[in-house]
Amino acid sequence: MPQGNQDEVLESLAQDFPKEKLQQVAARTGPGQLPPGQVVLKVRNAYLGRSQMGNRMITIECEVVSHSAGEEYKGATYFIPRVVENEDGWAYFNGMLVNLGFDPVVDIKTQLLPTLDALKGIQFRANLTENQQEGMPPNCWINAGARIEGGRF
Repeated sequence: MPQGNQDEVLESLAQDFPKEKLQQVAARTGPGQLPPGQVVLKVRNAYLGRSQMGNRMITIECEVVSHSAGEEYKGATYFIPRVVENEDGWAYFNGMLVNLGFDPVVDIKTQLLPTLDALKGIQFRANLTENQQEGMPPNCWINAGARIEGGRF
């Protein structure tokens, strides 16, 4: 991702979600379900950018280490996109961070990029569930304690 684009998105996020506002957003950690489709994912990259529709988003690119559906999925790429245009998006992103053992981001300018860097190389367990939107990739649920210690590249 070009650094200029990331800098612009970082600046606009910091303006819209100052520390005082983001501290008030509770981390949303999901329902804690354990359905079929259990995977182990390894983070290849995590970056800030814009979606095709222009929304500010955080993308976490993962490699499938193992999948309960079979070995043929090992090595596949799975993207976890998090649109961060509103408090709801931050609640989901911060919930994911908390479940992976990280502190939630409350100060975008000082915490976001170091947190994205810290995600690179970790491994964690997750559950892929059917997406209600036809043709879309499965949803990813990351439960508390999902991070596999020592799971780095």
